[in-house]
Amino acid sequence: TGTVTEPPLLTWSQVDGAARYEVSLSQDQEFDKDRSRTMTIWGTGSTFIKFNEIQRLVDGTWFWRVRAIDGAGVGHTWSPIGRFTLISARPSLTAPRDGATVVGSPLLRWTPVEPACGYQVQTSTDPSFEKAETTTPGGSLPDKGLPTEEQKDLEGTVSTEVTAAVPTGSVFSSEGTWYWRVRTACDDQRGQWSASRNFIS
Repeated sequence: TGTVTEPPLLTWSQVDGAARYEVSLSQDQEFDKDRSRTMTIWGTGSTFIKFNEIQRLVDGTWFWRVRAIDGAGVGHTWSPIGRFTLISARPSLTAPRDGATVVGSPLLRWTPVEPACGYQVQTSTDPSFEKAETTTPGGSLPDKGLPTEEQKDLEGTVSTEVTAAVPTGSVFSSEGTWYWRVRTACDDQRGQWSASRNFIS
């Protein structure tokens, strides 16, 4: 149980006569086969880095259980259900300092987060990011039929694999006060947004 910032190592005690173990992980306590993942483990511990072959665990509460499988392939009783809450680490914004006055478009920097595949940087003239500029380096973001809330999160974002970016072109389009924030992006999974900062151009 508890809150973790990355997928945890799941461990359990040895069961006499067990040939292997079966571990099940789900976001609900029913462990519905369509919404859970079951793996065969040959030891007494496992790290769930990915829920399946392509997706890392998303933030939220996860339930898990384990049972011994004997030499004849018979599964014993499932263990009591364990639970943990995954909250991805957030990048810390490092430059420019909050409230700084800059010339033109500044170089934005933040701390790396492991194991992030990349980052999304969002800029807006609105501190709530409700009116973010809907552009990327390649032009307007396509509407992929995303829910309104998810589309809003993508507005005004630039994707990068490094820990720095310079918002250019129509992403950064005017003088005044700008707000920015960063989150991790890996496959189709997104981390939590960092605390926002602002600069005056």
